[in-house]
Amino acid sequence: MGTETLEFPIEVFPQKIQDFIEELYREKSFPKGYTAAAMLFAVSIAVGKSRYLKMNGTVSYASVFVAIVGPRGSNKTGPVNFALKPLYGVNMPQIKDDSTFKGLQLIVKDITTESLAKMLSVNNRGLGLHRDELAAFFGAFNKYNRGHEDDEYYLSVWSGDSTVVNRKGSEETLISLEPFLSIIGGLQPEKIANTFHQGRIDNGFFDRFLFVWDPASSKPLLWDTEEDLPSNIGTEWKDYLLSILNMSGYFTNALETQELSFSSDARLFLTAWQNGKESIYHEEGASMKTALFRKNQLYALRFCILLHVMFAMDNQTDSNHNGFKTVQKATKLAKYFMDMSLHTYYWERDEKRNRSACAAVLKRLQPDFKTKEALAVACQMGISERSIKQYLHDQVDSGVLQRTAHGEYHKVQ
Repeated sequence: MGTETLEFPIEVFPQKIQDFIEELYREKSFPKGYTAAAMLFAVSIAVGKSRYLKMNGTVSYASVFVAIVGPRGSNKTGPVNFALKPLYGVNMPQIKDDSTFKGLQLIVKDITTESLAKMLSVNNRGLGLHRDELAAFFGAFNKYNRGHEDDEYYLSVWSGDSTVVNRKGSEETLISLEPFLSIIGGLQPEKIANTFHQGRIDNGFFDRFLFVWDPASSKPLLWDTEEDLPSNIGTEWKDYLLSILNMSGYFTNALETQELSFSSDARLFLTAWQNGKESIYHEEGASMKTALFRKNQLYALRFCILLHVMFAMDNQTDSNHNGFKTVQKATKLAKYFMDMSLHTYYWERDEKRNRSACAAVLKRLQPDFKTKEALAVACQMGISERSIKQYLHDQVDSGVLQRTAHGEYHKVQ
């Protein structure tokens, strides 16, 4: 399944947000999918725990885990930085009427799991975690402990389950009741297999991420980006997020919560969608699709909250009801991310097979060899030139190979 068939459905958003996305694409060549996902993440942080849904006694908040997938040098960073700039700005002290306002921190970057647990234990509205590279973030998991404590912690946080962390070297216990955390970061395709290895597929970590691949992720030339954006885009986006923060009670340090509900036709549509998809995947015997869809159903509820708030900002919906159109849009967005998860899953499996084949090529080569020799063996085994060259490059980065001269390598291990 090619990414060209999986364009982000920006039409699910209010027209104002669609206009932001289109203008950023025209003016800065920001890939639409990347911008849309980054804005969805930013709205999630601004809403926090101020809005929620209850289904069958279970509370759903609108947190999201987002992976912006693209090769090195693609335009992953620009859209995310633009979308999050207002939130970083709000984290700084705000001066009002000669007094300094310091609200709860909204977003963090480089942080350990223990430090994050401490922040969430005193933050009842929600927090965003922004990492430039998710591979480095995951790579640091369990660095200071044995087992899979970090994985389990983030699995629980995604579900909103209360967490208990005992600080090492201290008697302090960090307790977070219904923690809210959204995550966003970039991910290079060649690092998917190691980042979301089989263990993280088996434990459901993979299922919890929303993957965005964008076919238009080429980085614009420098001379196409020298002009600043029209000032109104950044200002209007900032005002939009500040309005949501104000609605949530952020600036008064008082979380203003509201339970959202469904109209009768919206609830019927959502139930039919859930039961219909579950039945299809079950009949197909598609265990991976079934597992993904079970998290996808939960994301559909989270999208209902986010879309409801976004349309409320445009005065296009009432105070607390999710109508039929909102639920339709939420399920359309859920379908997009379901398709993207499947694309990522099968890409990762193909990549593993490809890397295994490339490893077999390396095994057949002498301790010292040249690129042309590797290409010759790869050709015999039906492996593309691009694949074997990328594999050699990665092995140099990981220390398995040493580049002794241009086009010449030595096996270190």
